[in-house]
Amino acid sequence: MVGTWKLQWIGPDIYWQIRADGHYRSFGTGARPNEHWGRMTAAAGRFSSRWRGGEDGGSYSVDGAVLSTTGKLGRGSWTRLWQPGHGGQSQSNCPLVEAAVVEEAIGSPVRGRAMPTGCDFHATLAGAGEVRINVLRPTDYPAAMWFERDRRCLQRLTSKCVAIEVGGIGDRAFLRGQSITVLKGNTIYRIQRKLSPAPDDDDTVDLVQLGKAVAR
Repeated sequence: MVGTWKLQWIGPDIYWQIRADGHYRSFGTGARPNEHWGRMTAAAGRFSSRWRGGEDGGSYSVDGAVLSTTGKLGRGSWTRLWQPGHGGQSQSNCPLVEAAVVEEAIGSPVRGRAMPTGCDFHATLAGAGEVRINVLRPTDYPAAMWFERDRRCLQRLTSKCVAIEVGGIGDRAFLRGQSITVLKGNTIYRIQRKLSPAPDDDDTVDLVQLGKAVAR
């Protein structure tokens, strides 16, 4: 079930992105205003899911590129659009990170391009999201300001501090919302992930993976 699926119906597009760690998101024009992130389990033909607005569960089966489900909302058939390691359509000349790592974060094949200040990735699946990487020296603005703000925020230890320090990435790294800032040597990498809807605050697995990949 891991991958990104599209509902087979006559209405506006509804997508279901399922990650290997159990996080998923429902998004697309047809999913609004109920786009959401949630968590799920699936095994032996049964699934269950839970999100802030409710829960679901029932049976499922996978036949090639078709996922069939029966839950509280009835029956649904989904066509697989992407799965890890089988993007097939990704294009990138970014020297900072492999396209496969960005695919995992977005849930879609991507088009990436190098820029004077870093790299820019956009999903080929409409609405799936984007990743932008800015590479700057500590004397540059505003990346140095972002990094210093996060460092001072943690030093003050105030309840308003929303930065989270993450070990094992470069020399130092901070998570803040949908971004991670990494210091390695005399270079700062600012990695911004834009997904709709925005993931929950504790869902940072893909950001950490992006940070580690860029630092390498």
